[in-house]
Amino acid sequence: MGAQQNIKVECLAQEEALRLFRMKVGENILNSDPRIQQLAEDMAAECKGLPLALVTVGLAMASREVPEDWESEIAALRNTPSEFPGMDSVLLPLKFSFEKLQNATLKSCFLYCCLFPDGYNIRKEELIEYWRAGRFLDEYDRDGEYIIRSLKRACLLESGESEEFVRMHGLIRDMAWWECKDKVAIFIKKDAESDEERGLRIRNGVERLSSWDYSIEDVLINSSPSCIEHFCKNVTQLPNLRTMICKVPMLTTFPAGFFPLMSALTLLDSSNNFLLRELPQEIGKLNNLEYLNVSETAIIELPAEIQCLEKLRVCLDTAEN
Repeated sequence: MGAQQNIKVECLAQEEALRLFRMKVGENILNSDPRIQQLAEDMAAECKGLPLALVTVGLAMASREVPEDWESEIAALRNTPSEFPGMDSVLLPLKFSFEKLQNATLKSCFLYCCLFPDGYNIRKEELIEYWRAGRFLDEYDRDGEYIIRSLKRACLLESGESEEFVRMHGLIRDMAWWECKDKVAIFIKKDAESDEERGLRIRNGVERLSSWDYSIEDVLINSSPSCIEHFCKNVTQLPNLRTMICKVPMLTTFPAGFFPLMSALTLLDSSNNFLLRELPQEIGKLNNLEYLNVSETAIIELPAEIQCLEKLRVCLDTAEN
């Protein structure tokens, strides 16, 4: 049997993608309500330029004349793409390259990348540090750069804005989340009207949690609640949580009672939260914590309880920079 090729994601430019999407939806539907024109642009953007996705989603919307239906389906496509009608035919071909990865280490390292926002430039050095903290590389005979090169050869990662970065295509990321959706929760707030929320109802199954809030202007001008407030209502009892990436620039402190129930936590990254001024004393109860990153924050001094964390191997704070 001949070797099969990895599937490279080839994308259309924005105008070309919208033209294809509109053609599949049909002008009758697009003109049935003035609001649908903008909603069609929003939905086409969620297809990330992938022709198969544009065709699949466009045909699925070809009979939807009610704007509220469009809004509902955009939310579904953004947060649970695998459940959108026909999207299994889009994600399954992308899964081929994932299934071809040589071993569980490569697969675990790849799946970890879905914690980053769509199209985000991931610093390679930071990604490798995460993998080490997760002990994915402990018994592997190659370094992190080898893992990244392998994932790029498999067309699962692509080059970022410079040699220091890599990126994951949006639909590849959707496929990755599909593979680990029972263990991963994601909340990304881009602005007052655009949230990505996945996996928050899993509760006891969550092992990795990723929180990003880009809505600084909304918080300052419109008093829109930061996503950390949303998390405080949802993330109070996660006994199996091992990784938490919390990038919320408006965060000043973690509320009381936030950490004690996260007894399994091994990695906490709250770096680049420029207003974060302190960590609560209760962080000393995270007995399994091995990696802590609070660099690029306003924290001047770590609580003395940090000394109780006997397993802590990496601690990056503002003093390191």
